[in-house]
Amino acid sequence: MNENLVTCLKELQSMNMKMYAQSHGYHWNVEGRDFKQDHAFLLEIYEDVFDSIDAYAENLRKLNVKAPFGLVQLQSNSILKINDSLDLTADQMFAELSKTNLQIIDKLKDANDRIRQLESASQAQEEEKLTAEYIKKKIIKLRDGKSTIPNWMVKKTGKKRK
Repeated sequence: MNENLVTCLKELQSMNMKMYAQSHGYHWNVEGRDFKQDHAFLLEIYEDVFDSIDAYAENLRKLNVKAPFGLVQLQSNSILKINDSLDLTADQMFAELSKTNLQIIDKLKDANDRIRQLESASQAQEEEKLTAEYIKKKIIKLRDGKSTIPNWMVKKTGKKRK
């Protein structure tokens, strides 16, 4: 088993759990003229992020590794810091989610690089190959806009506030 791949999966799972908490918290606390639209959109975001958390855990289990779930474990597996201020405007919330999302994308790219190293060394076990396929599909989904995350970044960036 490749420890670098396991570490990346644990980091990605932890980062996504933090983004889930962040986006769900923003969903609860968003205010303003566009409340209804923003509230509904944050729901889409946290549901999309939630779906990815389980997939990371399942891929860890494929590698015969227990998936972390406690707050201490999640904190120790990721240096990602989220802005959980209760005083953010809707625009600030979306800017913070965008920063978080970009960090997750960078970590996915890092995981993909580690997978390529495994593949080029022809050392990958069958379980690692399956996990590699999942990471590649996740990157393609994000790249091709088939995930809520890139779409909301575009929608919110281009949206004009009244």
